[in-house]
Amino acid sequence: MQSTRVLLSRLKVEFVELTCCFDGGYWGRFGDLEKFLSAQAYNLALAYKSGATLLFCDEDSYANALYAKKILDESPEWQEKIQKILAPH
Repeated sequence: MQSTRVLLSRLKVEFVELTCCFDGGYWGRFGDLEKFLSAQAYNLALAYKSGATLLFCDEDSYANALYAKKILDESPEWQEKIQKILAPH
C-alpha cells in the first residue's frame, strides 16, 4: 500500500483512503466463502457510498472482486445473505 500512496502522490492523483475489509487474499475464496463475499461486497459498497472509484493495487485483488461480483450477480440467495450481513453498516 505504501508504494501505491507514493505513486499516486507523485502523479498528483487525489485519493482518499477508506478503511476496507481484508478479503483473505487470493486464498480467501477457498476458505470461508461467506466472509470472502462479505468483505468484497463491503469494500465495493463503501467505495460506491463514498462516490469513489475503488483502486485495486494488485491483480489478485481485482480478480477476487470480479469473482465475488460474479457470484453475487448470479445468486439471489447469496445476495440476500450478504445484504443481511452488511445491513448494520
